[in-house]
Amino acid sequence: MSKMRNKAPFYLIIIDDDNNVFNVLGPMTKDHEWNKKVVEQQQAGRNVRCFSDSKSDSIESSIRRFSNEGKYKYSAALIVNKPEENISIVIGTLPIYARNANRRRIVKILCRGRCNMERFAEMDVDFPGEDALKRSQVGDFSAKCLKCGYVAIDPYNWYR
Repeated sequence: MSKMRNKAPFYLIIIDDDNNVFNVLGPMTKDHEWNKKVVEQQQAGRNVRCFSDSKSDSIESSIRRFSNEGKYKYSAALIVNKPEENISIVIGTLPIYARNANRRRIVKILCRGRCNMERFAEMDVDFPGEDALKRSQVGDFSAKCLKCGYVAIDPYNWYR
């Protein structure tokens, strides 16, 4: 049996060699979709590339590290289009208590109401993605347990 390892967060540097600009994105633990976007642009004839920066501890330090090379300038405008999240709708069988919920808003939470266990809940907005949940603060989102009605406002460990 293999153990799953959590990847350490890193920053992704995307470079446009034609315009001598770069982006810094993150922190993130998965860059597969961004890499696909860069490859699409390369296949369309653009001179772009990307690599990960695991040595920086913030976007600002990553910008400073890469800017020190002198050839490129930081750009806040994205060099490639943001990948679409392909996890917008929960697919599959749901328990009876959750079947009428909006599948774009479903997450799993640890219900601290009567359930006191993991349950499906419906968020107050469409699922914004794992990265948005990780960056959010208490109260930015809420999720109502679909079994007992408890409303959670701490997005810590909500997932799909």
